Amino acid sequence: MLRNEKAMTIIEVIVALAILSIVIVGTLNMFKFSFSILSSTEKENLALYFAQEKLEEAKVKIKEGIDPSKEKTEVALRENFEINYQVESIILDSGLRELKVTVDYGPEKVVLKTRVGTDYAQ
Repeated sequence: MLRNEKAMTIIEVIVALAILSIVIVGTLNMFKFSFSILSSTEKENLALYFAQEKLEEAKVKIKEGIDPSKEKTEVALRENFEINYQVESIILDSGLRELKVTVDYGPEKVVLKTRVGTDYAQ
């Protein structure tokens, strides 16, 4: 009888270890996924801040009488990743000027648009 109890205890320990390892592996995968989400969110936020910065620079150039869309597409290195951006400036029928900044960072893209009145440049 004692031998059967030892065998049963060993089986219980093996089953408990298997269940515990499944739980640990699942938890570690969850943390890995969470960190990858945080990393991609951080890059998107940096790209948005960069796009907003370029949009504000374009507004200043318009106020100075310079067309910001005449600039070539540029590349900037921020926070260990490469950003490509382009500024477009279109005069609409209503007399408004639409500014569009496109920022590419890796396979992702962020686009910010705004409209500036015709009296803005004066």
